[in-house]
Amino acid sequence: MTRRDIISEFEANLRRGVFCITQCDSCKKTVWPPSEFCNACMGDTSLKMPDNMITGRIIECAGITPDIAHAKNKDGACSMGGSDASGDAPYDGTSHNIDRTRSYLCLVELEGGIRLMACMDEDDTLFAPPGSPVVLARCGINKDGSEYVFKIRPLQQD
Repeated sequence: MTRRDIISEFEANLRRGVFCITQCDSCKKTVWPPSEFCNACMGDTSLKMPDNMITGRIIECAGITPDIAHAKNKDGACSMGGSDASGDAPYDGTSHNIDRTRSYLCLVELEGGIRLMACMDEDDTLFAPPGSPVVLARCGINKDGSEYVFKIRPLQQD
């Protein structure tokens, strides 16, 4: 599989709302961002689907008001915040609740050391300050294909 194939397959999965990672076939290291070669041993990589829900911890959060989030995208996509009421379609960052005063852009470290930027609704941040465990709730690609979008929520612990 060539680098282009790995990236194409990664993006195809994201469009379906499925998060996957690249893993080295030789040393089994998680490689992020997705790449054809391992950055540790230069071995070939393959895409892997996580067996369980994808969890991590919030490193930092910053509030984003709806008007600021809209200004970032010419098509009005709110990839930095918002919620998707359907719960079924892959998340493209475009549906949002304009009654919310804020959403949050969070730096998150997922299992395997993967760091990414994800959005979280204001109500969720009351229960998930930096350091809190979270789960990757949704993923996708915005409508014009220029941004990967991720949404997290607090991990409900028993």
